[in-house]
Amino acid sequence: MLKLRKTLMLPLCLLMLFFIGGCASSNAKILERFFDQLNISTTVESNLNLASSYEFEGKTIEVVWESNNERALNNQGVITRLETDQTIILIGTASLNGETLKKRYIITILGDTSMKTLQKVADSLILPQTIDASLSLTTSKEADGKVVNIVWFSSHPDIIDATGKLTLPASDTVVTLTAHLSLGTSFLEKSFSITVLQDPNLSPSATWHQASVYQDQIVGEIAPGRQSEFPGAVYRKCVSSRDYWLGIEVVVTLPEFIPDEKRKDDNPYAANTYRYLDNPSVYLGGNSSAECDTGLSWSFGAQDANCTAVDYSQSVAFRPFWRYIDGGRNNYANSNWKDTCYYYYPGDTVRISVFSPRPNFLQLRVELLKETTIEKYVQKRASYNLGSNYSKVFLSEEFAAKGMGTAKAEFKRVCALDQVNNEGKPTQKTNAASLNCIWQEVYLYRNINGTLYKVPMVATRFSACNAPSSFTNCHSVTYEGVNVNLGGEVVSLSPNNNN
Repeated sequence: MLKLRKTLMLPLCLLMLFFIGGCASSNAKILERFFDQLNISTTVESNLNLASSYEFEGKTIEVVWESNNERALNNQGVITRLETDQTIILIGTASLNGETLKKRYIITILGDTSMKTLQKVADSLILPQTIDASLSLTTSKEADGKVVNIVWFSSHPDIIDATGKLTLPASDTVVTLTAHLSLGTSFLEKSFSITVLQDPNLSPSATWHQASVYQDQIVGEIAPGRQSEFPGAVYRKCVSSRDYWLGIEVVVTLPEFIPDEKRKDDNPYAANTYRYLDNPSVYLGGNSSAECDTGLSWSFGAQDANCTAVDYSQSVAFRPFWRYIDGGRNNYANSNWKDTCYYYYPGDTVRISVFSPRPNFLQLRVELLKETTIEKYVQKRASYNLGSNYSKVFLSEEFAAKGMGTAKAEFKRVCALDQVNNEGKPTQKTNAASLNCIWQEVYLYRNINGTLYKVPMVATRFSACNAPSSFTNCHSVTYEGVNVNLGGEVVSLSPNNNN
């Protein structure tokens, strides 16, 4: 019986091998017939119809196409014609039930004389690399006695549309403009990379100051606490409650500084000159885990409009500064002294804000709203040859402020006469004065029901400290010409006690 089984198995195996071989041979022949009937033009001037699968003799044949020059003929059959003929090798690999067969085609892409005309027109198209005004985009151009049609496409049609009309963005933006040139059935594309300058009315891009004003009561709002004096300066400081505030904004007219001629010493930065020992500042600050001060301080500046050197012999303007603690270190930074457009003067009305743009950071923004009319400062600004179209908005780098945006924080506004090398020491008597610091509007930033608002920092939202309390008749606070419902008040500091 065993011998009989062996005898039967041998013919059966031979039959199976014959059947498999026959199937393989059949698949290969089908692939050969498929390629024989496939109509691939060997001379073309338009795209080839290359598919990835074909139905043939009731079967689905998968085909992978490979071109040796995809710039001239890609694997989907799209051609790019040049002025002269191009010879391309196209290989098709067909598959059916595990069987594959390759077919090689030599294809000539006919040259197009229209391409020479298109290239000539493309070379004549020139656009600026940087713009702040609309463009004039031509839609046709003549060359070699022929008219080439031009259609424009923009990567940011909301900034530059297909006609060249410009809408200035909130920050510098790179836009790609592409010209599609066509002549008959031939076409060519040329692209331009253009930097569109930011809208000066929104410059820089920080726009938190555009938040709406919130006048209703805030559920669960915390009341401000009492504060203690810090020696070493003359100041009026108004501090908010410690609550979920995100920053502070003020519209303020900068005060006039009257120095005390008795309080000055040798200037360590400039030989044979002196410096005043009282220095005015108008600044904001915040405290979540550590104290941050930022705003404007009366400072040295450029010697002249050429900005070749700093004039250390005298302070000339209020300049932006920010002081913060990071890694246990006290860090201090200023705007660049060469940026004379960011010099602010007594009588200027500015919007100053400090805001937490992301957790654990703050950022300072200063915007000049109205230039001073005090003649000597009008002349000083004019001496730097800024013209009428200079940058009126300063934006600092983001600086570390641990806890901001994630934990409760308090914010302050301060008008001060700082005393040189006297921080934390007894405040010195002085005849220096800071007159008419006009806080026109004061707001605290807060998210309410998912929306950022500006909340007026009115008297019920801050506690005030006039320091030093030992200086009598020093601090003047009035409300003439300001709106107290928006946090307005007028502050003058005039100790007049250095007899």
